[in-house]
Amino acid sequence: MEITSFAFGMLAMIAIILIAIIVIGIVKVFKQDKINANIDVNITELYRNMNERIDGLAHALNSRTDQIESDMDFKVNNVTSYIDSRIDKLQNNIKEKGSKELLKG
Repeated sequence: MEITSFAFGMLAMIAIILIAIIVIGIVKVFKQDKINANIDVNITELYRNMNERIDGLAHALNSRTDQIESDMDFKVNNVTSYIDSRIDKLQNNIKEKGSKELLKG
């Protein structure tokens, strides 16, 4: 009888230890699942923020590029106008000198 009681006692202890290990394992699994869910939320939030920032930078870059292009067009038109006026003035000077030489000659 003592051996049977001892055996049942040992089996009961092993069963209690196994149940404790299973409960601890289940608790750790639930904690890890919660951590994974938080990580997923954080990754999604970071991805969304990164996309918003990239979109903002792309918009700012496009705006700046358009502004620079507009400024360059304006400057090219001004330079072209200035050169054109200087060439016209030079042509007028050449015509005046040519007609004075014809009158003298």
